[in-house]
Amino acid sequence: MFSGFGLKFFNLDGTSTHHIINEIAYKHALKKTKKNGFPGIISLDLHSGYYGPDGKWSKPISKVSDHMYNPATDSGNAMNNAIQSYKIACKQLNSTDKLEKKLGNLACARGLHFLVDGLTPAHHIGHKVLLAKSGADWNDPYWNRPKSNTYNVLFMPHGQFEKKCAFYMFLHTKKIRRNYAKLRQSRSPISIANENDLENFLKKQALKIRLTGIYEKFLSHQNIKDEVIKELFPEMIYTVEIYIRSLYASAALPQKQHKYRGKIARTYHEITAKIPKIKIRILK
Repeated sequence: MFSGFGLKFFNLDGTSTHHIINEIAYKHALKKTKKNGFPGIISLDLHSGYYGPDGKWSKPISKVSDHMYNPATDSGNAMNNAIQSYKIACKQLNSTDKLEKKLGNLACARGLHFLVDGLTPAHHIGHKVLLAKSGADWNDPYWNRPKSNTYNVLFMPHGQFEKKCAFYMFLHTKKIRRNYAKLRQSRSPISIANENDLENFLKKQALKIRLTGIYEKFLSHQNIKDEVIKELFPEMIYTVEIYIRSLYASAALPQKQHKYRGKIARTYHEITAKIPKIKIRILK
């Protein structure tokens, strides 16, 4: 999905598809809940975009396959990266070291970014290129590897699909919020404690989105507006909310559970000893 990493000195992440998906899921997941040191949505944005996974991809430093996931063949590393970031975040957010906690914010942001990438229909097509000499190690028929990223974003079907989805998200955010609220009424999100169970759930969600055929409809020039607003984005937000809930339950809560350590008076002597003695002067 559109990241908004665009410019180095002007952060566009607040308008990105990644940000809006994360924001809706975050508010539902942690509504009326104390954050207890869990990263805020602003912190997650600061570690995304240009200064996050897409920034490394655009330079290029990271591999393209890190952002892809083909649920039909279980290839691509997007979901694996989301789970690895989840494990790292759980450890770092529970650390007593301040630097480790800050690095936990980065791990959370990376995990959410890779998760949204792995759920995006345009990232479900293609396969990994073995022995690739550069970071372009993913063969996508709708992304021209020899061409620049700018060319692909502007003119190739992969980039055009993501731009169209971002356009629908930007114009119809309120509708998407309402549609997601309806989805939550029928499927209440929960947290998944086991890491393997969470990984299986994320991959099943990616396959579910893949089987809708929404990307193929776009490629055949069909109108996908209603499906994007009513089905695709709500399903993606639902998956992201469960990821956030699971991360919060596993990482953020234990470190903030304080216990009262004061001694409780049990005997008559202990109780009376705590009562201040009052001197009474009797006037004659």
